[in-house]
This record gives sequence, structure tokens and C-alpha cells, in this order.
Amino acid sequence: MKFKKFFYASLMVAGAFCTSASADTFTFTSGMVGNGVDYTFNYNKDIDGAFLRATVTFDLYDLKDTTAGFHVVVTNNSFGVGTNRLVSFGVDVVNPPLTNAFTSGSNEWLASLDQKLPSFPRVDLCAYAGPTCAGGAGGPVPNGTVFGSPDSFDLLLTFKSGAAGGVTFNSPFPSKWQSVGNSLQSQEFDVCTATGSCVTDPPTQIPEPTTLALAGIALLGLAATRRRKA
Repeated sequence: MKFKKFFYASLMVAGAFCTSASADTFTFTSGMVGNGVDYTFNYNKDIDGAFLRATVTFDLYDLKDTTAGFHVVVTNNSFGVGTNRLVSFGVDVVNPPLTNAFTSGSNEWLASLDQKLPSFPRVDLCAYAGPTCAGGAGGPVPNGTVFGSPDSFDLLLTFKSGAAGGVTFNSPFPSKWQSVGNSLQSQEFDVCTATGSCVTDPPTQIPEPTTLALAGIALLGLAATRRRKA
């Protein structure tokens, strides 16, 4: 138990050095039903010879007290070195609280609740084209969404009640990419904003789990040393 607490604390210390875009809140209301695209996630980062560009659009087509339905289109316009596959994206907090999530109209994209991307906290909602939200080999579509091949699917969210009054997505909205740039590493970063203006900090390169744990241990040791000196 002590080791588990220490390991989680190490991850929290290491995660403190990650950056993300400013907070955003998107609310879907009944007046938006059938009006076309309501919100767009814009992903835009340059790293290791790759220019990562993607959009995820949400079009609310149905809203009831216990359900919300969206048409979702994922477009990857990345260019440069690497295959730069977008394999998952998430919503940090959804209100009212979700009870389930389903996809239809696609053999590629799935959705699930309470998932973890390695460099972000757990997210309430994750859509992914791979074995898990965190990526990896295999799965229904191991390649994810690549340049020039937009994917679309319907996303159905379920709630105990209260959705008719509006469904809110709260940031961060992290994304997972694989085979990025010259090094073909995995990368994760937050969405820019719904309006398309982007921060310029680089995405987070995902280290091996052992490397992350060692980094956290070293940081905790440094903090302890400083406290003793103080």
C-alpha cells in the first residue's frame, strides 16, 4: 500500500510539469439540435518534424432527459515526417454525470467512460480507434485516423437524468497520437480552443512507465532534500 501511494505521488509530481491549454466549457442545449456543427476541437502542434493538425466536430442531433446524441467527424490534416495517427481523444468532465457511452455508424471508433491517457488524469469520456483509450497495438483500427481520411460516427451518451437542461463538456480535451515525427514516438496534448487559436507549447512525449516512475522518485527525493535544508 505504501509503495502504491508513493508511485501515485511520483506520477503527480511528474505530471506537474505538463502544460495544457486554458480551460474551456462547451454546453450543448436543446436549441442546438439539428443546427449543424455546434463545437469543434482543434488540435494543432508541431513536434519532431511533424505538423499535427486535426479537428473533431460535434453536431447535437438529439437531446432528452437521459440521452444526448451527436454526429462526430474526425479529420486528420497532419503533414510532415511520420504517419501521425490520431488514435483517441477525450473530455475531462461531462455534466450531468455519464452512465454510459456508445458509438454507431463506424467500425473504427469506440467510446468508454473513466479512461486514462498516460500523461493526463482520467477523463469522463474517451473516443478511441484502437484497443484502448491509451492506444497501443491491435484493436479494431490500429492505424487510427490518418491524413486525408476523415472518419465519422454517431455518439450516444446516457445519463440518469438532467440532460435535457444541457450537457456540458469541460476541458482539458486530451488527444493521443502514435508514430509521430522522426522518432515515431507517441504524443499526447490538449486541444487548443473551440475557436482555433492555439498555444505553442510542445505536446508531451510519452515515456516508458519505468522512466516516468524513476523521474517521479527523483523529484520527490529532491523535494525532501530541500525541506531538510530549510
